[in-house]
Amino acid sequence: MSLSRLEVTQFRNLEPAIVDFPGQVTGVFGANGSGKTSLLEAIYCLSTGRSFRVGQPSSMIQHGKESLLVRGRLSSGEWLAVERGTTQAIRARINQEVVTQTSSLAEALPVEVMDPTTIELLLGEPERRRRLINWGLFHVKPAFRLAWQQASRALKQRNACLRVPGSGSSREWLEVYARHGEAIHELRAQHVKDLARSFAAWLELFDWPNEVTLDYRKGWASERTLKEALLESEESDKERGFTQRGVHRADLVVRVGRHPASLVSSRGEVKMLAWLLKLAQLGLLPGEVQNQTVLLLDDFSSELDEKNGRRLAENLMTLPFQIILTSASVEAANTHWGGHLARAFHVKQGIIIETGG
Repeated sequence: MSLSRLEVTQFRNLEPAIVDFPGQVTGVFGANGSGKTSLLEAIYCLSTGRSFRVGQPSSMIQHGKESLLVRGRLSSGEWLAVERGTTQAIRARINQEVVTQTSSLAEALPVEVMDPTTIELLLGEPERRRRLINWGLFHVKPAFRLAWQQASRALKQRNACLRVPGSGSSREWLEVYARHGEAIHELRAQHVKDLARSFAAWLELFDWPNEVTLDYRKGWASERTLKEALLESEESDKERGFTQRGVHRADLVVRVGRHPASLVSSRGEVKMLAWLLKLAQLGLLPGEVQNQTVLLLDDFSSELDEKNGRRLAENLMTLPFQIILTSASVEAANTHWGGHLARAFHVKQGIIIETGG
């Protein structure tokens, strides 16, 4: 288990609260708009400094207040804290020591979210799928972090140069981006192979009736190196003012047979495939990272039917993740979790009340 205590102050509609998490599975219950999803959001903010919901980060700050504060104690004894203000940048600390990169928070407290928007992993823009792969590599391959930072910086600088007529610096940044981009591609390609095997295992657990495969597209022509592709499109990039090819244009397509699942599967099937793909990713995390990971399941009972929900819950409880879920009621949650909640909380008008386990 990773998160043992959460403290929230001036976060959305939540009243100031201290919440303890003593076991693997915790349930948070309440009507729509009560604040139960805000509790999950506060945990996500503690890990990333931002929200998993749509909107400006400042929307997390309680109406009429100037700042929010989220603190958390990990099972290791470490304390994390995130403070955001309406007019100031995020301030984060680990054991009272200021950290300048939120990636330090994510390393200490890995968090993954599965909620009603998870279906957009398959239906939405490629950026969502790139983010999925990048999140996994961040925790699995330390070399990815530096390569990603260097490539992102080079891409930003090259795009800036492309927008300045006659600038000769874009070629220099092309070289840097190509070098680190190739390294990212190699890491992603291997990760997707591992992800495909893990995904297949989850599909087998659920007796999936059709052949499902992962189709990784690196972001430029397969027969070219990234440098060759960038040189080939250099004049076009200058005309448009941005880099058209590269790892920032990669995609991962889930196929059923020969076709994208988003085009040939029912909405319910697409939703289930998206959930299983995320779980396949979690299964690739090293054991010590799995032990630290918190899985946030928002509106779990309404997202999955009784059969799939129960099967998913049974399999999740065999894994070392800490699970914090929301549902409209304890009865709805027990349809899937069968009384395995270590602790339960009820949220009403922003007030969090412990109701047992």
